[in-house]
Order: sequence, then C-alpha cells, then structure tokens
Amino acid sequence: MTGADVDAASQSLFERAMADEAPVYVSVARVTAASLHRRHPDIETGGRDVRILRSVLMKPEHEDFVEVLHDRLVHLMG
Repeated sequence: MTGADVDAASQSLFERAMADEAPVYVSVARVTAASLHRRHPDIETGGRDVRILRSVLMKPEHEDFVEVLHDRLVHLMG
C-alpha cells in the first residue's frame, strides 16, 4: 500500500459517508509523509503529504458509539 492509496481511499470514503442517506460526520486531515511513515513504516509515502480519515468523539458517553461508527464506515467502504 502506498500513501497515494491511503489518500485516495480516505477521500473516497469521506465523500461516500457524507452523501449517505444517514450521513456519517467525519473529516479528512492532511498529515506529513514523515508523520505517516513514523506510525506506519510499511506505507511508502513517496515524500508526499497524505489525507487520512478522522473522527473526534469527545464525551465519555461517545465511547459506546465507536463500534457503530466503525461498522458504518466499513459498510460504506463496500
């Protein structure tokens, strides 16, 4: 997998999640190639910044929603 693969998949899933009949509110963040490589050395970045999908759940009661959110996103990946 390459940074370009991650970038394209993140943007595509973001667009599908927002366009769904029951939208999933996530965002896309841009990370540096160095930052991604430190966390995932198996991903070849080609030295380019990469978009990644992100979500912020801030309240303790949101913890129960993590699995639901994950399942919805996996489903949307198709």
